[in-house]
Amino acid sequence: MSNVKRIAVVSDSHDNLEAISLFIEHVKKENIEAIIHAGDIVSPFALRMFKGLKLYAVFGNNDGEKLLLKKAADELGITLEEQPLFVTIEPYSIAVIHGVGSLEKHRNLRRPWPRAGTLGS
Repeated sequence: MSNVKRIAVVSDSHDNLEAISLFIEHVKKENIEAIIHAGDIVSPFALRMFKGLKLYAVFGNNDGEKLLLKKAADELGITLEEQPLFVTIEPYSIAVIHGVGSLEKHRNLRRPWPRAGTLGS
């Protein structure tokens, strides 16, 4: 499958500028084509570090300044929405969430997508 895109997945960066910088350095070095961020970017200044990268993100439970984050995302051309975010990055269809609470809720979330895999489960 030669047209498979390289996608990086990250979450809970919590304004850790050093970790974000290292992550972005790795993304650029590895020629990653898109990034999925599963929430808790936290502040617009942290989000701005992703400038120029193709980023799809959801809000997390620690993203307090949602209006300012959304404004910054729109200015940067970043997709940032409430969860779940459904995105297609050919050949993948991806559902992005930050969290659903209990393990039972997590299992119920997978029922509509029997072929779905999860990270961090």
